[in-house]
Amino acid sequence: MSYKNILIIRLSAIGDVLHCTPLTRALRQEYPEAKISWIVSPKSQDILQGNPFLDEIVVWDKDEWKKLARNSLKAAYQSLRTLQRTLLAEQYDLAVDVHSQFLPGFITWKSAPVRVGFSNAKEMAPLFYNRMTPRIGDLPMPQQYLGVLTALGISGKNPAMIMPVAPENCQNAGRIWETYHIRPDDTVIVLNSSTTWQTKCWPPEHFARLGNLLRQQGAKILLTGAKSDIPLIDKIKDSIKGEVISLAGETSLKDLAAVAQKCDLFVSGDTGPLHIAAAVGAPTLSLYGPTDPRIYAPAGEQHAAVLTPAACRLCHKRRCDDFICMARIEPETVYQEALKLLEKTKGRTKNSQPLYKEVQVRKIPVWNH
Repeated sequence: MSYKNILIIRLSAIGDVLHCTPLTRALRQEYPEAKISWIVSPKSQDILQGNPFLDEIVVWDKDEWKKLARNSLKAAYQSLRTLQRTLLAEQYDLAVDVHSQFLPGFITWKSAPVRVGFSNAKEMAPLFYNRMTPRIGDLPMPQQYLGVLTALGISGKNPAMIMPVAPENCQNAGRIWETYHIRPDDTVIVLNSSTTWQTKCWPPEHFARLGNLLRQQGAKILLTGAKSDIPLIDKIKDSIKGEVISLAGETSLKDLAAVAQKCDLFVSGDTGPLHIAAAVGAPTLSLYGPTDPRIYAPAGEQHAAVLTPAACRLCHKRRCDDFICMARIEPETVYQEALKLLEKTKGRTKNSQPLYKEVQVRKIPVWNH
């Protein structure tokens, strides 16, 4: 069967949305004439902008809806029904839900006559699908998400993530290089210390120790993070000897992608910026405690991961009272892995992202007051 109007549902988060982007390539190859749309939350929409396989980004604020639900369940239900009617009016003939929870499943329901999802999705989401396939949980994340298409008889074979960088973002990164007098022959290493899970955070003193070791090798150190991370990042910066460049709160997601594309190594915990760096071809060294690097770490020869030796590892908890597992990853261990990866990726050929294409954006309000 040939589909003409396709909706992908993955509302958040940054890393997960990025892991799902290979779906757009596979669907475009299978249905070259189809209109392909993606419904996503505002915080993740920049991940999709520029994707040449997409025709439309539909923005709907899941977090705002949750606030509404806390105040009035009736209003929240009415909001969802309004969203469903809006999507129904678009006459999608195929909806692919890779968020796999009750709320996205409910959004999927009635949005299209054919609704695809994982048979082992969480929170009763399979109740809303009529085409299903099991999710194979021990595969790397992009391959897991691509697997949903087997319900349509499609074998997606290319798990490479898609995040084209716009020329203006490349120019912004170039200005950073000029401002801080970074030369073409400098070794530039990004240390990204911020994560959304408390349990994924590597201690700031460990980042500082790593920074000092890398500075001894003459590396230029860039620190990245959100505006809310500035106190933490300033603490790291002040503990590293010599010039350290902090970009905390100064880059958009697209600017961060352009910066990562120019660097020689990106060191981070398991978080969205790590996967952005991997998507644009930066060598990455990632640090793991509660999550499994076999599933969540970037795959490929120019990537490496360090897993904590702590016995409590792979717990998948977002918060922890002990908080020892990430601290058990020694800076000297990460430093040695960094040196190996820098040597291995010296003179690398950058991966080729498809050309950036501006994608139409349509916003659907959560609640019309």
